[in-house]
Amino acid sequence: LWGPPGTGKTYQALQLIRNLLHLPDGCDINQWMFDKKENVKNEGAWTLVQFHPNYTYEDFVGGISPNLTGNTLSYTLKEGIFKRFCDSAAIIGDNRPFVFIIDEINRADLSAVFGELLYALEYRGRSISIPNFSEKFVIPENVYIIGTMNNVDKSLVTFDLALRRRFGFYKVMPNMDVLKTMLASCDIEENCLEQYIIKCKNLNQALISELNLNENYQIGASYFLKLKTLNFDQLWTDYLQPLLHEYVQGMYDEEGLMIRFAKAYGYQKPSKG
Repeated sequence: LWGPPGTGKTYQALQLIRNLLHLPDGCDINQWMFDKKENVKNEGAWTLVQFHPNYTYEDFVGGISPNLTGNTLSYTLKEGIFKRFCDSAAIIGDNRPFVFIIDEINRADLSAVFGELLYALEYRGRSISIPNFSEKFVIPENVYIIGTMNNVDKSLVTFDLALRRRFGFYKVMPNMDVLKTMLASCDIEENCLEQYIIKCKNLNQALISELNLNENYQIGASYFLKLKTLNFDQLWTDYLQPLLHEYVQGMYDEEGLMIRFAKAYGYQKPSKG
């Protein structure tokens, strides 16, 4: 699931878990969260990890890890979260879904983290050898992997082409109409809420037209949900304006662009006194 920040990619991934595990409405999804092999429910399980630049193969699959006890340094063989998860899925059986979510999947060095799993991802059920472990490793058919990524942030690692081929890519774009439901509990008159949604859409349209950027640089609805705890002006000054400054930093006429964005959003700087 990929797209601009704040579009609800992680939320949609959790909704997919509910569907795959056939969880009843209103149930606590955390009851099915993977903890230990011994605690897995027969209906299946799920877990979530967030990648970052220091995430390693040893964290994901397993390997030799240092262990400092007092002044004594020793080394132990530890299983990574994905290996433990797949081993549990194999024990439960193919008809029980095990859903593994990788949030911010492109923040880690993917080639290093996945290693020889590139083969195992494509050829499910076939065993492979992994370093330091004597037993063979298999990614079972009942393991589903869902990644979320924000491809706009240029500080992130590019998605390895060989790994990209193993995934389907589904674009998640901003949908401001969800604010009607998600802000319904707030004390906002219906006509004011409609006007607010229009302003949110206008701001995204201004981003595309003023900066001559593609639709990936829009702002997701999650940013505007902060209206639950902030007023209209605070949301602009504390969250939206700093984000937009990052977009226009170093561009010609930065100040003019920010003024036009504020106008599109409907923010008016309070007059002194």
